[in-house]
Amino acid sequence: MAKKIGVCPNCKEVIIVNADKKLNICSLCEEPYMTSEAINGDIPSNKKLGVCPSCNKEIIVSTNKKLGICPLCKEPYMTSETYQEEEPAINNISSLDDELSSIAMGLDALNAKEEETQKNYERKINKARSLAIRERFDEALKIYEELIDNDPSDMNGYMGIIRVASLNYTAYEGEEIEDAINVAKQISRNDDIEMYDPDYEQYKEDRENYFFKKNEKIKAEKERQRLLEEKRKKEEAERLEKERLEKMRQEEIARQKAIEDQRRKDELARQKAIEDKKRQEAEELRKTIEYHLNVLVNYEKELGIDYSLNFKKDLIAAKDINEAKDLTKKHMNNMDNQKAQEDYEKEQIRLENERIEKEKARLKAIEDEKNRIKKLQKEREEKERQRLLEEKRKKEEAERLEKERLEKIRQEEIARQKAIEEQRKKDEALRLERERQERIRKEKEALDREINAYYANAINGDAYSQYRVGEYYYTGRGVTKSYEEAFSWFEKSAKNGSPAGMERLGDCYYNGHGVSRNFSLANKWYTKAAKLQNK
Repeated sequence: MAKKIGVCPNCKEVIIVNADKKLNICSLCEEPYMTSEAINGDIPSNKKLGVCPSCNKEIIVSTNKKLGICPLCKEPYMTSETYQEEEPAINNISSLDDELSSIAMGLDALNAKEEETQKNYERKINKARSLAIRERFDEALKIYEELIDNDPSDMNGYMGIIRVASLNYTAYEGEEIEDAINVAKQISRNDDIEMYDPDYEQYKEDRENYFFKKNEKIKAEKERQRLLEEKRKKEEAERLEKERLEKMRQEEIARQKAIEDQRRKDELARQKAIEDKKRQEAEELRKTIEYHLNVLVNYEKELGIDYSLNFKKDLIAAKDINEAKDLTKKHMNNMDNQKAQEDYEKEQIRLENERIEKEKARLKAIEDEKNRIKKLQKEREEKERQRLLEEKRKKEEAERLEKERLEKIRQEEIARQKAIEEQRKKDEALRLERERQERIRKEKEALDREINAYYANAINGDAYSQYRVGEYYYTGRGVTKSYEEAFSWFEKSAKNGSPAGMERLGDCYYNGHGVSRNFSLANKWYTKAAKLQNK
């Protein structure tokens, strides 16, 4: 099972990802995520995948810390033991020598060298043990072989080889003790290994007892694993069958959709072809009608008659080109007939006009005499009318002046009443403003008393009062708005067990109010608040 380090797309926290699955569930937020999204996420540079030396489980290690605590077994570990693959380089030898020389200037150089050798030896022993615990047996064997090459009597080297070869450091003991001894002898190139191990007989007896007790447990575990594997294969077969059926269903749906899309496209193409043919025929008919309309208009101008209202209406209603041509010929014949009729009518009208003109001249002479008599009568009537109008104008002028005087008096009275009403409104507004100011003052005094009461209780450690004081600072109600002060009081309230304070503290971390934004801590306090509220 391939394990990789990744970032959850939902909660943005660093997690361990099972790369063999397409879909996983986050161990923190318990939300599903796609494996490819988690592995391709923005992983912090200080996070690495390691193995806890105590419980031998995979964990995420912060490389910028020397010491960490396993989230599974809660045991402390050295960071270098969880992920370091090679022996750490000793870069501070010169500084260490300077420090030793300053502390013990009188020591002999040989003693300092022996002390350094002993430290290096202890580092190798500890590193080999750490590698063996993490099941990196080949690397551990190389270190133990190096110790024996340097000192053939090194008992720690021989015991390390025996324990590594027999998997003594692991949870599963899968080798016989005799195999471990044979491996140790072969590597040490010495058949008399017992002379270097006074405790070997006791160790062998303990190992045989251990294997005897573990044998039944191993068999039971193997049977359980076999049943689990059969169940997993059965579930996998059912899943594959479901996926196959689902794939066939999706393919059938896609095929039906493709057939429907093609049918729809063919129908649209057929409709478009019909519409294009209709548009083409309509365009040809329009051009023909325009041509014949121009012919008739020009012929109409040539004859000098007005016939447009007749032939325009008929031509526009024509259904095809032949009908338009026939209508054009028909209207041209009609225009010829109309022209002849108009010429005859014009001649008759001319003769009638001459007769009328003569009669008009005779009647005009009679009319002129009548008009002269009427004009004299009108002059006399006009003078009388002007006199009456002047008298009427003077009377209307007097009435207008009287109306203006009365209107002025009325307007002055209206202005006086308006001034009285405006003064009354100002007095009423002043009274209402005073009442509003007094109400605001009383509300402020009540708020100050409330804040002081909560503040006193908050100082004495009351969790709810601490939450309320934080709320005043957060909203700026009754005090100067300050996210930093609000965060401080919310934090005290949350630590004292107030769900409301925990929720508000989560808001501060989520929005970055009064503190740096931290979604992980926000989620933590939201979760605590929810648990307390649900109880």
